[in-house]
Amino acid sequence: YKLYEMPQIFEFLGPPHPEDPLGPTIWTRPYFDCGRSNKWIISAVAPIVDIYPRHTAYRHFQSMRNLAVAVADADFIMMDINQCPETDQITVQSKQTNLFAGTDKCKPTTRCEPLFGFGFRRGGYQCLCQPGYRYPPYQDGPFKGYIIEKATQEEYVNNFDCIKVECGTIVAIVDFAIVILLDNLGFRFFNKINLTQAK
Repeated sequence: YKLYEMPQIFEFLGPPHPEDPLGPTIWTRPYFDCGRSNKWIISAVAPIVDIYPRHTAYRHFQSMRNLAVAVADADFIMMDINQCPETDQITVQSKQTNLFAGTDKCKPTTRCEPLFGFGFRRGGYQCLCQPGYRYPPYQDGPFKGYIIEKATQEEYVNNFDCIKVECGTIVAIVDFAIVILLDNLGFRFFNKINLTQAK
């Protein structure tokens, strides 16, 4: 950082109103920290401000003074990315563009759900079955994104699809089987059969 002999003028108008989305914190671009940590770093920089005491009750007459700058470094590689499409309310309301949104490889019979703790790499999501679909018999739980990302083109085309649940389909769940039936009015209902008692 460049040091100055004369203090520099930095206009800071105090902390934001609670409804303001942006605060005084400035995020740096990712940079490689040579010699110290030898990692890609992203920093959050925020001023530490003191208010000159004035003999008045009015806040807008009080002036600000910068005492210091607080810097918090974060390992850029450990920051999660969200590859799922921006359909949930939280992402849409934040109004911040996600450059990785919609880069997941979930098929139309599935929906994407982000997973956290994967860091800055592909595959931090899982593909859950859409309503009216179920997992194939060989699949135990959702399709993991890191497995889908590593799959070859042929494996991707032939796998990672959910199966449509039709009327009269028996879906085994541990000790129970659920039979999906249609009554005479066309409404779906579920008939639960205990497999342990049926034996």
